[in-house]
Amino acid sequence: MKYLFYCVLCAIGAAAPTHAGEWVFSPTVDVALHQSSISSEYEELERQDTVTSLFMENRLAYTSKKVESTLIHDWRRYDYSDTEDLALDYHDIRWDGSLDVWRDDWTISGSFARYHELFDTIQGSFVDDMYSDERPFVRYKRQVGTRYDLPDIHPLDFSFRYSEQHNDIKLLPEAEGNFSQASGYNLRSAILRLGQYDRAFPVSWEWRADLHERVREDQGQINNYGVDYNARIPVYSGWHAAVNGNFSEYESKNNWNFGLASDPVQHRMVGVGLAWVKSQKNAYIQVTKNWDQVRDEESWGVDAKWFFADRWSIFYNRTQRLYGDSEQGSLSYTGKHHQWRMSYSEQLETRFFITPEFTTEGVYICQPDDEGQYYFDSSLCVMPPVGDVTLSPGEALIPNVTVGYPLQSRITLNKEGEMRWTFSRSQWSHDFSLRSRLTQDMESSFQERAVNGEFLGTLRMNSHSRTEYLWRYRDVSFNFDRGDTVDRLYRVSYHYELNTKSEWYLAFQHINKDSTRREYQYKDNRITVGYKHFFGKKHKDRRPLSGVPQN
Repeated sequence: MKYLFYCVLCAIGAAAPTHAGEWVFSPTVDVALHQSSISSEYEELERQDTVTSLFMENRLAYTSKKVESTLIHDWRRYDYSDTEDLALDYHDIRWDGSLDVWRDDWTISGSFARYHELFDTIQGSFVDDMYSDERPFVRYKRQVGTRYDLPDIHPLDFSFRYSEQHNDIKLLPEAEGNFSQASGYNLRSAILRLGQYDRAFPVSWEWRADLHERVREDQGQINNYGVDYNARIPVYSGWHAAVNGNFSEYESKNNWNFGLASDPVQHRMVGVGLAWVKSQKNAYIQVTKNWDQVRDEESWGVDAKWFFADRWSIFYNRTQRLYGDSEQGSLSYTGKHHQWRMSYSEQLETRFFITPEFTTEGVYICQPDDEGQYYFDSSLCVMPPVGDVTLSPGEALIPNVTVGYPLQSRITLNKEGEMRWTFSRSQWSHDFSLRSRLTQDMESSFQERAVNGEFLGTLRMNSHSRTEYLWRYRDVSFNFDRGDTVDRLYRVSYHYELNTKSEWYLAFQHINKDSTRREYQYKDNRITVGYKHFFGKKHKDRRPLSGVPQN
């Protein structure tokens, strides 16, 4: 993987000088002073801080007819006036590049990222650079890929996608005592499509093959192979006979909840049905009766895409997969000022998890506490003698269970529903989203439920000033005691643009973290005054002069 990445990097770099292009260097500097007041019931914390922050982003971009490349370096530093020896200083780097090998039909791409992963991020909580619990992880991510699309040659369409991704995560020294291990993973994916995708064509068919290989450092390898096929043959006046099917196989060295441990798990499904096709709008509705040949089960499949009044569209798909019935769909509206969308999806992913790992250190003879409850406590428990154990009245055998927190890559089934509404006019614009997500670990009984809400609004007061409003909400719960949390953030800020290159801003922010674990509870009220400057003639965030194009 490493050598392949460097080969792609060299290919993109070597191609750049041979094609006339444009280099754009656009740094940003953001300096701010924060006055923060923190309170928490945990350890009766009351804290007043004055913090100076420095954020610098250096962006170097190259664009030509054949090559696109962007390199970004982020530097964040926080100095705490009340604690002279405390300063947070982090450097992150990201690169993305692509090379057009042949006529936009064949491209190769690569990316690299090194960034700090916050503990809050892994736990699913808000990310607060200034007062996160800790930053124990440094994440490295390398990816290479290629894409090829056969030029339009009806009635045949062909496309191929291939990518390799390496994810590595390392513990910083200050986190080694809190986490038992950290392991990364490699992901290799290939997708091949062959057929006639255009639904307006009288006969449409598609054959798709997928390959996904996940190699994890400490947890074994998981392979997923799959083949899907679909076909529609016209019968009468817009009606089509439909045939579809799926074959997939999972191989794992771990015990999945699919009922098998080491042997490959297979899924074979075939279906037949009818479809109504509206060729002139590339719209269709298909219903099939499906048979699961492995589980000997029957189900109904639906595949639909339709448009209403040129502004509304609906998409829905229901089929069977290895893990059971799978659904995805969306309902969208696109207007002049409003965009609205509701969607639902189910898919397998690889993601990092902090999953408690329980180890029994032994069984002890324990006395009850003052309330008559039994649990392991060194002051209430003693090691039993060797041999037969005879309990005295009131005593009980209690195991001493220790908990470790390994950071591991896990295979998860994610079921997510989202509603999003955006609005944009000259003076007011906003983006509102509400998302609900259920994450199921396919290799254990762990489940995570999360509800997220976010609202970002901008009021343009005049040609030089604006007010921004931010609201965030997150409710995270688990199927066992791991500290359920409810996070709320409110922020209002005023921005005054001094010229096309700079602005100053004033912000008020309130964070309320509520958790079943007291150490995660706190409130933060913060006032921020800052100055931001954009360097470079073609900075993406610079405000253009009124009526004058930016050069």
